[in-house]
Amino acid sequence: MRPVQFSADSILDPFYQHKILTREEHRELCGCSAMTAWRVLSNHGYFSSYNANAKYYTLIDIPEFDDQGLWSHRGIRFSKFGSLNSTMVELITRSSQGKTAREMEAELGVTNARTTLIKLHKEGKVSRTKVKGIFVYLAVDPEQGERQRRLREAAMERKFARSDLPTSKKIIAVLVQWIVRPGLRPDQIVRRLSRKGLRITRREILAIVEYYDLPFKKKFSPY
Repeated sequence: MRPVQFSADSILDPFYQHKILTREEHRELCGCSAMTAWRVLSNHGYFSSYNANAKYYTLIDIPEFDDQGLWSHRGIRFSKFGSLNSTMVELITRSSQGKTAREMEAELGVTNARTTLIKLHKEGKVSRTKVKGIFVYLAVDPEQGERQRRLREAAMERKFARSDLPTSKKIIAVLVQWIVRPGLRPDQIVRRLSRKGLRITRREILAIVEYYDLPFKKKFSPY
């Protein structure tokens, strides 16, 4: 008995219908073997997701990437630069002022970007510096990285010149509370410090959080 022959179109069609699929979903829909499927996909070209454990795939001509080279469908995210690591390096290198971990999380829709950025820094794929107490990740090229650092520093000078940072006494008090009780919400910190005789507003606390790029638990996010 001759084996069933599958055309390239019949193997690719499920992606055009659903846009993104896992390997298992694709095999169930097209009915061919894994080897046949991946031969056709490799010849055509495909992307794997940089989130969801890279288990989702899409064809190379399906995504409509934005200006940053990113595209998402049903919460699954793809980058024209490939993996999460490659995408972070590319976005940092292309940026005018480098990127902070928080900016990278917001841009890529991921959590705990710090872990990946620290790894990339240790591998020598990006450089890192502190500007106003905040870690900023820069291009690995020294000249480009220095330009990014200067632009970032100038931007932060302008930003914090208009900020609502309180007195150093209040800043220290908030930082102590953040270290001792990292799960506290800003309004809880206001009440705790008030009981200690220190009056501070929620707005002042948020200014401190922004200035020092303080980590916070998602459910207690002040933003």
